[in-house]
Amino acid sequence: MAFREAGLIVFYPSVRGLNGNPGQIEGFYGELDDLVAATKWLKQQPGVDPDRVYLGGHSSGGTMVLLAAAYSGDWKGVISFGPVHDPRGYGPMLWGALPFNSGSNVDSDLRAPMKWLGSITMPTLVIEGDQRGNVGSLDLMRSANHNPAVHFALGRGCSHFSILRPASEKIAKALVGDGLGAMLKSEEFSIACQ
Repeated sequence: MAFREAGLIVFYPSVRGLNGNPGQIEGFYGELDDLVAATKWLKQQPGVDPDRVYLGGHSSGGTMVLLAAAYSGDWKGVISFGPVHDPRGYGPMLWGALPFNSGSNVDSDLRAPMKWLGSITMPTLVIEGDQRGNVGSLDLMRSANHNPAVHFALGRGCSHFSILRPASEKIAKALVGDGLGAMLKSEEFSIACQ
């Protein structure tokens, strides 16, 4: 909501196998093609500046957009709230059963954002609250990261959910102004929840 309140266009694409869409859930794999296709469509719409399209997601959506950032350079920047470093950590709670062979290192590595951080070319912010959620994954990825395009932030006193509003307000302000990249270059991104 903070993005709409700032006057930004917000678009929520739906991917294969979810929300009545045809196809099978592939678990952070073919869905990346769906995000790229939705972005290409969005960039052609009236009133949309194709050079200022950002991608964001929360939780499993945060994992998806972090993988998408490594997969394609179609966005000006990416904001990933609360992703996991490896989707095997979700277990059966996300879809009832993982839709890929979690015992296969190849299948799992293809879906693990931590393995692909070095491929990201656009400004990317990975953010999580320090109270609950996927803070362990954030710490693992931050320790493994050597890519200056990828930034990590931990919200003080924030949970996996309470970080969304204050961080979104700050990010929306940056997107209306000079953009995510300028904000990440000019300051260490910090958020505190009350």
